[in-house]
Amino acid sequence: MTVNSHAHPQPAPDPQAVFWTTQNRDDQESQLDFESAFMLRCFLFDVFANAHSWPELLTQLRSKGFRLVFQNNRLTLINSDTSVAVATSRFLGFSFTTLAKCLGKPHVRANSGEIIAM
Repeated sequence: MTVNSHAHPQPAPDPQAVFWTTQNRDDQESQLDFESAFMLRCFLFDVFANAHSWPELLTQLRSKGFRLVFQNNRLTLINSDTSVAVATSRFLGFSFTTLAKCLGKPHVRANSGEIIAM
């Protein structure tokens, strides 16, 4: 067998989005099963824990495929690709009260409830 030393490696496939759930959280904190909830908390913990401002938090969440929106007076994590309401920030271990104490008052888009960077 001969090996072609000039062969180019195949490019890596494009990363696929992770769809944590297809179920909206509805009136619950989340519809995630235990294992998915644990993985999501681990995936996003550093993003929430290390944010120094709302714009920083939103940028980091956006890079991971999420945005924050107020739904029924709860700060909710939304999957940007599917628009599914995955979980509340409280479910992830970061209540709105805690975030507001650390990051200050957020800017909220009036017609959608979405937290926006200013």
